[in-house]
Amino acid sequence: MKDIKFRALGTRGEGWIYWTPKTEESTWSGEKTFWQLLESGYYENLCQFTGLSDKNGKEIYTGDILGCTEGDDFHKKYYGENISVIFNESKARFEVDRSVQESHRDLPENLRHGYTVIGNNIENEELLK
Repeated sequence: MKDIKFRALGTRGEGWIYWTPKTEESTWSGEKTFWQLLESGYYENLCQFTGLSDKNGKEIYTGDILGCTEGDDFHKKYYGENISVIFNESKARFEVDRSVQESHRDLPENLRHGYTVIGNNIENEELLK
């Protein structure tokens, strides 16, 4: 079973905070809970951990941009060079956002072997153009 984890980005340059509901572990050390921080507007852009890691072991969250490693022509042709990870609520699954191409595709576990996390669609939107 995958770990349930979340992250959110600070609205005033505080960077990302991470939270694991099962253990209530957080990278935030203040008095407010993770959800209170989101409600207060101090943090936004909630992202969920997909349960997968890229080929370097970095955790993949919704909103992450994955870059195809050099020489991986199959993945590059099928998914694209740089792709964004989304959660499709109607299908209840993580997917590769192919809005610039014909359709979304599921996020297969073997995709991590051909891609690495190179940024996210909040701070690095230019990587998707």
